[in-house]
Amino acid sequence: MRVSTARNAENNKNVILKYANRTSNEPSVSDYGDEYYTYEEPCCLEACVMPFKSAVEAKAYGVSLAGGRKITLTLEEGSLFNEFTHIWIEAEPSDEGEYYVKNVIPALNSCLLIIERKDGHNE
Repeated sequence: MRVSTARNAENNKNVILKYANRTSNEPSVSDYGDEYYTYEEPCCLEACVMPFKSAVEAKAYGVSLAGGRKITLTLEEGSLFNEFTHIWIEAEPSDEGEYYVKNVIPALNSCLLIIERKDGHNE
């Protein structure tokens, strides 16, 4: 049996994760000729968001230690995410997501979601 420490409880916490996916891979064109993508209404999912323990671990997944996070999900939940998904963690949805998906790694019975904070979003 694993003993949970105060540090683990503080860093690994269940949060409400909000996400929105593109409605289409084809861009829409505004009246001014600008291309843009439309997204679904944000959905909610409760998940355990964990920071990386070391710079070596973060580098192995291709993210920064400060902005990278990992989330363990079921295979079904993991299939909801792709590189275009907008993600907000304990924040209200805005036009642009707070995090982006770096990688979705499926395993036998679970899925590891690697996300990184977008530039311009401070913790």
